[in-house]
Amino acid sequence: MRRLLRADLRRILKRISLHIWLFFVFVLFFMCSIGGDYTSDIIAMQQSAVASLAPILVSIPVFLSVYGRELRAGSMQCVIGRGLSRPKLILTKYLECVLLCLFFYTFIWLAFFLRNNVGDAGLTANQNRLLTIYVLTVFIRTCGYFAFTSFFFFLSWSIAPSIVALLVSAFLMPVLVRLAQSLLKIDFYDFYFDGLIENAYASIAAGEIGFGLITAIVLYIGGALLLTVLVFRKKEIEF
Repeated sequence: MRRLLRADLRRILKRISLHIWLFFVFVLFFMCSIGGDYTSDIIAMQQSAVASLAPILVSIPVFLSVYGRELRAGSMQCVIGRGLSRPKLILTKYLECVLLCLFFYTFIWLAFFLRNNVGDAGLTANQNRLLTIYVLTVFIRTCGYFAFTSFFFFLSWSIAPSIVALLVSAFLMPVLVRLAQSLLKIDFYDFYFDGLIENAYASIAAGEIGFGLITAIVLYIGGALLLTVLVFRKKEIEF
């Protein structure tokens, strides 16, 4: 499992296209608040940018890097045939997504750090800390989308439905849950994955402990991966 993880990451990180995209993402987030004159406006613009743009700019290229060529080349069928268990394959691929996602979000945070500190935006130490935590919460959200999407990938054994599931989980479902909450006057969103993470960040910003992060990770990410394992264990695949 560890050898597969290392080999896959080395292969993926050698791709020039991934580094070009990484550079584009870095420049985009560095420039996103370049016109801000006030510290509060700069923070608001950066939080808005990372919440709305980062999930799609990071998740799709990362997902395609991990799963796209593997499926065409039959590499996953090969490692299963050579004795790697299906749960370990699922976990390995998910960890690859998480590590590559962390790679991207580190550069997004670095773009903000350079803009705010080298560029002298005037952020205090606490504001820098909260911005770092906010980027971390969006990173966790994106990791959750990978967990949801992996279920559809291993269920359909296809890239197209997986990308659709990724877009739905990242952008459509939060809107639908908010709409249901508004219409039915029931706090659905507070118990939804995105809502738990957003409320956890609000708690942390207020000086409290964000227990919602633990709930979101264990209940939603852990649950999605467990469901994926249960479904994929009995799925027949062509070798």
